[in-house]
Amino acid sequence: MARSRYGDPPWDRSTLPAGPRTHWGFTMRSLAIALVAGQLVGLLGWVDPLFVPLILLGPTVTGAAVAWQRGPVWFAPVLWASAGMNMLWTDWLVNREDVVFHLGVAVLTAVLATAAWFVVHVADAHGLRGEPPMPTAAS
Repeated sequence: MARSRYGDPPWDRSTLPAGPRTHWGFTMRSLAIALVAGQLVGLLGWVDPLFVPLILLGPTVTGAAVAWQRGPVWFAPVLWASAGMNMLWTDWLVNREDVVFHLGVAVLTAVLATAAWFVVHVADAHGLRGEPPMPTAAS
């Protein structure tokens, strides 16, 4: 079996730190990091000039960055869903309004992050980095 320069099989190359073998990159530690980071990012939603760029650009940049680092598909959507849920509960706690709107924000940002991850992942699978393309099940 061919190995990358990182010692991983080529279809499982990652620039993330080596750790215990995981299923789809899932560990409780990485889940906790995504959830806590999402709660912190969600607090930025209180800064009005940042809100629209935050919910439109943040997920796309994060999803693309995670895919570029060959991170797991679930990390960026979990982070942004957590951020949206933070916006939901903090706005409910302070203003008791916009709950459905912030639930929509949580879903929208998770979908944007997932879409960005897949766009970069597909481009990477076709040789975007200048390395040989990542093998797929069909090849």
